[in-house]
Amino acid sequence: MKSSYLIVVFSCFIFIVTKAQDLATEKGNRLKTSGGISTSMVGYGVDGIENRRDPFYWQVNANLNFQIYGMSIPLSASFSQQDRSFTQPFNQIGLSPKYKSVTTHLGYRNMNFSTYTLGGLTFLGVGVEVAPEDYWISGGAMWGRLQRAVPQGGRDGTVIGIAAYERWGYASKIKLGTKKSNFDFIFFHGKDDASSIPDSASTSELKPGENLVWGINTHQEVSKKVKFNLEYAFSAYTDDIRNEDVILESFSYYNNLGGIFSPNSTTQFNKAIKTDLQYKADKYNLKLTYRRIDPDYKTMGAPFLNNDLEDIAGNIAWQMMKKKINVAVAGGFQRNNLDKSQLQRVVRVISSLNLSYAATEKLNFTSSVSNYNTSSNQVQFLQIDSLKYFQVTRSAGFGSSYRYGKKDVSQTLIFNSNWQGAQDSQDNGSQVINLNLGHQLGFTKQHFTLGTSMNFNNSQFGDFNNNSYGPTISLSKKLFKQKLNQTFAFSWLNTLSEGTRISNTSNIRASSSYRYKKNHSFSLNLIYLAQNSFQENGRQYKEYRATLQYSYQF
Repeated sequence: MKSSYLIVVFSCFIFIVTKAQDLATEKGNRLKTSGGISTSMVGYGVDGIENRRDPFYWQVNANLNFQIYGMSIPLSASFSQQDRSFTQPFNQIGLSPKYKSVTTHLGYRNMNFSTYTLGGLTFLGVGVEVAPEDYWISGGAMWGRLQRAVPQGGRDGTVIGIAAYERWGYASKIKLGTKKSNFDFIFFHGKDDASSIPDSASTSELKPGENLVWGINTHQEVSKKVKFNLEYAFSAYTDDIRNEDVILESFSYYNNLGGIFSPNSTTQFNKAIKTDLQYKADKYNLKLTYRRIDPDYKTMGAPFLNNDLEDIAGNIAWQMMKKKINVAVAGGFQRNNLDKSQLQRVVRVISSLNLSYAATEKLNFTSSVSNYNTSSNQVQFLQIDSLKYFQVTRSAGFGSSYRYGKKDVSQTLIFNSNWQGAQDSQDNGSQVINLNLGHQLGFTKQHFTLGTSMNFNNSQFGDFNNNSYGPTISLSKKLFKQKLNQTFAFSWLNTLSEGTRISNTSNIRASSSYRYKKNHSFSLNLIYLAQNSFQENGRQYKEYRATLQYSYQF
């Protein structure tokens, strides 16, 4: 029934917008179109192991934009072979007409009011954003279906997607002020339809809920160098709307919201806050950030959100020697179990240093160091004693590049190294070392590039010591006035454990892309992967993949 309402709203909205334009005042062509359509087909095969994906897959994507008498109407769509009955977002279509400072959203769209209210969730419905340049007030609103109904166990014996109730919601946002000083006032409401799936499909984990969130955001430019941002949200979330309504003693104003929101015994109230202060000068800048998200903080307007955390972070970056040296230092602290209701508390301390040095126009160096300390305190039964656990993870990296050669023949030497080590309170340790040395040779007039590199990896986990090494060779060549681009790459990796050969892996990649005129482009990508095992029960397999793509731009 609600889907029918959407169709009616869509039709009325398009009619009103179309008739409302003063077509006589617009100049230029009546209709302009731009955008593109792309199709892809993927073939897959494997010998020696089970298939890791479907043997054939296709997808069609479209991004179009229509300009009618000055009104812009972008349209996007995506279709694939996935089941279309109730899984999303595999097949979506929507458009966002824009006329001057007004943008409307129809179909499958997403809008971002703030991280903790309506934060980029894809919905099926309608929306509008009004953002005039020279006015102190702007805003937006939306209404639509946030989630399709998916019964427990799927439909007709086919299990596709996670079981869920149909969910609908609406939101609004008003911004007051200028670009340098403004306040946002945000309201969001979402509610599950308890009748959208059979009662037999409901479980202890699957319950119809309701959510009411309001938020305040502000951006303040105190001066040319100092900026301040604050994001605050307060969420009332009912886990099961089938429970009887109650009269709240705390947060009593929620008792008088009528049909907007009805609290009951499963309603929880939580807040989220994020703020940062930035000072930016000519050669250095400083930024401090604070964030706190209450345990069980949830919003139906965001696809995923971490909660039960508090962190403080700071970083400073500056330049020296006429910007040849760039230094960035960062540090932070994070903890959970804010309400002390859990048996375990985790604390993380993070610090890092990044340094880059441009010795000359041809020679560059980069280096980095980081340290992550994680400690947890777990209370035993009856809280008689506690178990303390910590883990320290350190990493360091160094890289350099040197460019040389003549005008028509360029060469580059590249070296990268990385070390990572971890140690915990149980004397468990690990260490990973990666080394890469590469060379690139380019012939400018011939549009030909040759790349070679040697890779080495050492991994130590407890008593296990594994080494792997191997070369990589890559070629690229452009033909027919650079319209045809062909690339080829081969890599081989040999793996040993405690000096004994375990396996080797070969990887071949080839691609060819061709652009016909300005509108058409074709590409073909081929991948071959083969693994040989020298162990008694090791896996030996060959894997093939081919991708054919076509796109049309206009």
